[in-house]
Amino acid sequence: YHALRHTHLAVSLLAGAFLTGAACAMVRQARLGHSLSLREALVGHQVRYRTVVLIWLAAWLLVKGLLHGLTALTMSNRWTLLGSISVVIVLQAVCAYAIPIAVFRQTSWWRALWHSAQEALAHPLSSLAVVVVPSAAIIVLSLLMPSARVAVWSRAMPEIAILCVAVRLLLVTIADALLTVAVAHVWWER
Repeated sequence: YHALRHTHLAVSLLAGAFLTGAACAMVRQARLGHSLSLREALVGHQVRYRTVVLIWLAAWLLVKGLLHGLTALTMSNRWTLLGSISVVIVLQAVCAYAIPIAVFRQTSWWRALWHSAQEALAHPLSSLAVVVVPSAAIIVLSLLMPSARVAVWSRAMPEIAILCVAVRLLLVTIADALLTVAVAHVWWER
């Protein structure tokens, strides 16, 4: 189970980074009136994928660290759960513009995160609105299939762990693509 969990994290990070980078490149193609080309977005030099992977990794480490700190400081109850969900949504809103900024401006990962935070603070309501909709499905799935429950299920039927990882990976990929395309369009309009 632990090997699958770490594999899930690595695959999510790499797949998410490549798909969101490609989605931003395709938004740029559409906005500039060029024909959409997934091949050009993936193998062309429109996206610096190392930068996008570093943004994903930095955002994940930030969320993971803050959630770990929050759960260590408080007792587990309903308020901790609501606080954790709120922290994740706010951090997603703060980091949401980082990938479009990195792709459109070709900036470094830390400058993209810095400018993303500035953009989110300048437009907090639209940033939160764009983040909440795709995040709702992931939050519901996380509440229905928490890691501890999946671990118990996988002891009875090991195949269930693979199915849960695949479902979670598919849902996160779709939600991240929707979030990235929405944020890229919102950022491009500004």
